[in-house]
Amino acid sequence: MVYDKGTRVCRAADPATCRYHRSGVFAKDAVEMYFDGHEFWSSEGRAKAVAVKTDVLTFAEEFSSRISEGLSDGSLKLDDRRFVAKASALADASMRALAQRGSVSNAFFGDVAYGALVRPVLYQFNRLSPSVKVDDNVFDAESDVTPFDRSAGSMLAAKGGWVNQWDDGYYGSWKDDVATAHFQKCGPAVVRPPEEDSWESFAGTFADDANHNHGMTAEAECNCGALKGKLRVEGNFTDLTRSLVNDYASKVFDRFDR
Repeated sequence: MVYDKGTRVCRAADPATCRYHRSGVFAKDAVEMYFDGHEFWSSEGRAKAVAVKTDVLTFAEEFSSRISEGLSDGSLKLDDRRFVAKASALADASMRALAQRGSVSNAFFGDVAYGALVRPVLYQFNRLSPSVKVDDNVFDAESDVTPFDRSAGSMLAAKGGWVNQWDDGYYGSWKDDVATAHFQKCGPAVVRPPEEDSWESFAGTFADDANHNHGMTAEAECNCGALKGKLRVEGNFTDLTRSLVNDYASKVFDRFDR
């Protein structure tokens, strides 16, 4: 690893903010995010992955340390559009270094797609960006939002999928299942009023046009700050609105019934 976190006692109130120890914190949390949300092909495949969880953590620590060092020396910047490409290169370098040192078992390569760990690790570094209070957070009782917007935001928090912030989803799914599972587990700190959304996706090599998709999207953030981006539900906007109106009306009538 770039820095041996065991050689220095952390004195930060939150180790996630400590430049020396954050890589260890982020690695552990990224591995948990991975195992909570990654869809394994079979129960046997998951069991094999769990058996080499120590190796998974070893890779995540090596990778996180390299990112942390890059942010400290300025060779990496979170707002650089090349950040993901540079981080992916560090992931490859981390795996090669571990393989050369014999720090991971052969089972790690066959049973765990280490590339799937890249995104959970990168999400963790969002925690370095301070959260900004917004005036239209539907989960803030004092925010100036309409009851309808609160219902819409609550619906997205409960049923929405997390939009992959590093891929537009044109050639695959826009939804990041690992991040979605984390959001449900961690809980919403912020969800802003949703807006109608549309996007295109690949319809096939011989298709005359792309698929046109519709839904609702809202800016959101989870409680730990690892996820800062967008939630989305897919569907016909009229049907989604009708569902929300019915849900809101039922809550109003419930109050009268009491």
